[in-house]
Amino acid sequence: MVNTRKDMDAEEDINDYDPDIPAAVKNVFVDGLARSKDSLVTNQLERLFKIKTFSELISESNLCKLKLERMGIFKAVDVFVDIANSTNPDDFDVCFYVRELPRISANAGTNVGHMEGNVSIGAKLNNIRGLGETLKSQISYGTKVSSAYDFSFVKPSIFNTDQKFSIHGLKSTTDMSPSFFRENTHGLGVEYGIPGPFGMHSLAWDFNWRENLILPNAPFEIREQNGHSLKSAIRHTFQSDGRDDWIFPSKGHLFRHNIEYSGVGGNVNAVKTDVEVQFNKEILNDIVFAGSIQAGGLHQLSDQQILINDRFFLGGPLSVRGYAMRGIGQHAEQASLGGELFWASALHVYTPLPFRPGKGGFGELFRMHFFLNGGNLGNVKDLDLKDFISNPRFSYGLGIMMIMGGLARLELNYCIPKNARPGDIINGGFQIGVGLNFL
Repeated sequence: MVNTRKDMDAEEDINDYDPDIPAAVKNVFVDGLARSKDSLVTNQLERLFKIKTFSELISESNLCKLKLERMGIFKAVDVFVDIANSTNPDDFDVCFYVRELPRISANAGTNVGHMEGNVSIGAKLNNIRGLGETLKSQISYGTKVSSAYDFSFVKPSIFNTDQKFSIHGLKSTTDMSPSFFRENTHGLGVEYGIPGPFGMHSLAWDFNWRENLILPNAPFEIREQNGHSLKSAIRHTFQSDGRDDWIFPSKGHLFRHNIEYSGVGGNVNAVKTDVEVQFNKEILNDIVFAGSIQAGGLHQLSDQQILINDRFFLGGPLSVRGYAMRGIGQHAEQASLGGELFWASALHVYTPLPFRPGKGGFGELFRMHFFLNGGNLGNVKDLDLKDFISNPRFSYGLGIMMIMGGLARLELNYCIPKNARPGDIINGGFQIGVGLNFL
């Protein structure tokens, strides 16, 4: 938020200004810079000199504040708008007060998300040469990703810090127990983020050496995929997020599209794409209607079998509720085999708790919701398109949601699954989910 204050010699408070009056920025001051180069910061604030009205001044000052915060090199950023010391009453000064992060910082903590919990320890070199660069390392141990080591270097553009180049390396072991295997991954990747008028574009290349470790009692369909694979993929992601809150949104949209081509080296040769669309609208006071749809497809470009690592999965408390984790689609005994095509959709009505206990305080961490989920998962060779689209598995029910530390969402739902197919694994009744992204 932009703070406004009265100049000592001014006769009226700046808060009383008509938002449509003409305005111009005479000076921009930045206080608190130590290691950061002046050019890194001033290039992000040039837009202030293009404003024409007082409302534009307030809006652009706030956008510049948010942009400085997104750089990730400041502990805090404050902005004030003052009446300038000028003979022109339309002149204003904008003052930014920043506090830089220390050169070296460390963190340790616990995280919850996507049906897993983990403990992590990390260290970071901040603003290495004064141009916003960050070198980061992190080690984590968890319930699903049993161990992970991640190293990354991020360099923003000096002209637009929302444009960022990054390079990262990782080593992880991930539990895929619904499909009776564990995945060891060693990877290297580069990524370039480009802001656009409608959202954020990301171009990336990932090179991963993957090893499947088969769990005891795995069926033959899983055992035949034991061993190593090299996946080299070029990926483009576009995301536009206009939601007012990503845990309990009351308005706004989310659009995310990802397309990946594997075959730039390695032994995986496929095209994979997925899309997600979400809308949120407050229909009555504190009552929100939300709708979302997800879909994806995978096409193999060679005669090799599509590996289970690259397939889509559906079902579970973060997906189509009322079904087990990865419980929709083909199974070999109890092992989920995934699919090449999927779609899923959801309708929700979010409400406060009945009688609003703890209104304005602890009670704001909770919501109720009524939901209807549906979707299907299949393979191209045995696809009945009409049945795939018009005859979905679905579930409905109600539940209580809670914000967990501002970082994740917990749901306790009562689910009633319907239209299950042979081979599906249902999980009706009470179901608990913890994660970042829910259908």
